[in-house]
Amino acid sequence: MDCLAAACSMAAVLLVGCGGDGDEVTAEDCAGATLQYETLITFDRLGGQLAEADLGHTKTTGAASLSGAPQACLKGATFALGSGSLPPGLALNSTTGEISGTPTSAGAYDLSISAKGSLIQKSLVLDWQIRNPAASAWQGWDDSTGGHATPIDADALNVIGDALVLTSGGTSSVTTTRSTDGGATWTTDTPPTAPPARLNFLTADDGRGHLYVIGGGGADGDRFDDVWMFDGSTWQQRTAHVPFDTLDLQLMFSASGHLFVQIYGSLWRSDDDGQSWAKVAEMPFGDNVTTPTCGVEFGNKAVVVTAGDAYGTGINPETKIWSSDDAGVTWQEHTVAGMTGSPVTTLNGGVGQCAVKDGRLFVAGNGHWWSSVATIASTADLDHWDFQPRSNAFLEGTPLPGAVFQNGRLHVAYGDKLYTSQP
Repeated sequence: MDCLAAACSMAAVLLVGCGGDGDEVTAEDCAGATLQYETLITFDRLGGQLAEADLGHTKTTGAASLSGAPQACLKGATFALGSGSLPPGLALNSTTGEISGTPTSAGAYDLSISAKGSLIQKSLVLDWQIRNPAASAWQGWDDSTGGHATPIDADALNVIGDALVLTSGGTSSVTTTRSTDGGATWTTDTPPTAPPARLNFLTADDGRGHLYVIGGGGADGDRFDDVWMFDGSTWQQRTAHVPFDTLDLQLMFSASGHLFVQIYGSLWRSDDDGQSWAKVAEMPFGDNVTTPTCGVEFGNKAVVVTAGDAYGTGINPETKIWSSDDAGVTWQEHTVAGMTGSPVTTLNGGVGQCAVKDGRLFVAGNGHWWSSVATIASTADLDHWDFQPRSNAFLEGTPLPGAVFQNGRLHVAYGDKLYTSQP
């Protein structure tokens, strides 16, 4: 029987051997295939991938391929856009699946690619991040060394004066470790007293050389409702008991000389470094499913980034931006220009790190709800956002709350590593 006859009698069999090598691939062989681009980063969930490109620079993904099945499963398959849209300036090759071209519009683009053939029907979720190089605050990261290992199992990254500070709940007391050289070397502080050891506490720094710690729980299950302040040499307990339930703490941050604490349903403020507190707003960021994730002072305003359940389903959280110019009494929700294609949408609930430098707010997040791909976006006006260069190494660990600029470089901690942006 020749190759043509075999093909006619065995519809479920692809006879690659018609070219002379004799290999046969069946539909069963192709069943476990995953569609992919070998040059791109794969999400942790749903098998999606991330593609990045710079505005005005030619980009190609290379041909689509398979994992978990022979490449011959793609023979005769055609590729098409399943949902969403490609970034303007890019085109899909229907024969190879390659996406190539020169992007002409910065932003975020979510889409899916399908491959359909006689033996295979697969699709791939694909997110594009098109950066504007003119808006980039740095060119890369210290990936050549994989980041600096952090010396302690820290709970937060902050700054005191010109020093990076890692804070840990400790075994006998709260511990702080400092670095003035971008994380190359660290020194453990040895103050005469320190807050008792605790878990799940919150920290904040005020830009005036003070670090604050609030709440947390002890190993015996007890809860702390105290506030402590550290100036780099001495800890001081500002109050032994706050007038709210620290079990529901969500966020602490400093802005415009005020210290704020958000708990479920209400926002509290201290004007005397954590000694006394007053409730300033009820439900400032919407309903109870909205979670504040980081807060900063930006442009003489208090700014909070929140994550919330977009559709009441418990999945697919969305990022929102809020600001207050009256010390937290009233809050304005910002409608991000071009929201569906804005870099801020790619943060989708994974935000935990905010920092301000040279009139720009930088926000780092864990990408879409289905992804742990780190994204960094920035804005000069809270409405228009740009992608910033990021590090693939960020995928190796959980982001530590806090982001710090030191000597003009952004520092973020993921897992047990500190990463530093490079000029």
